[in-house]
Amino acid sequence: MIHDQDNTAALPRQRHPVMRIVGAKSVQLIVLVVGLGYGFAAFLHAIGGPEQIQAEWGSRAILVFIPMHAVLAVSPIPSEILALTYGAMFGFVPATCIAWAGWMLAAWMEYALFRRASTELRGIASTDRVPAWLKRFPVTHPVFLIAGRWVPFGSHLVNATAGARRVPLWRFTWATALSLIPISVIVARAGAEFGARFG
Repeated sequence: MIHDQDNTAALPRQRHPVMRIVGAKSVQLIVLVVGLGYGFAAFLHAIGGPEQIQAEWGSRAILVFIPMHAVLAVSPIPSEILALTYGAMFGFVPATCIAWAGWMLAAWMEYALFRRASTELRGIASTDRVPAWLKRFPVTHPVFLIAGRWVPFGSHLVNATAGARRVPLWRFTWATALSLIPISVIVARAGAEFGARFG
């Protein structure tokens, strides 16, 4: 009897689900990146816009804009606003490349963060109450991975879902690369036209 009590006492205590979520490194990283996004937005507003960085750094400003764009794109802040300014500052083709690279980096970041979160938080949420149609939703299908980000907030949904459902990285990468081309072209063209008319 004493032996059984000792074994029971030796069992590790299960952490509360909320504490597991708060303590998960992936969740902390997500909060950090989102916070950095708001910090970058405040910084750009304080200095008078991204044009000030371009004026100071010249063509080297691209090295600043791509990672900044990625962090902003992971946050809820609309990164399209920043992408529009690329067209006015650099012209259509460079702006397209910068926007595409920034959004591509953001997609990889979100994918990696939610893929890690799905491992760290496994077992917390039960899928028993999830509708059967949702369980069968074709998250791994190229149509979802490509066209899903063409709707408002679709990029966050696609990146997070693909990471959480562990879509193969190569499939996620090529589908994302293709889906971002028309978005980058449209936004960069709009920015370049605006810059040509009002710049």
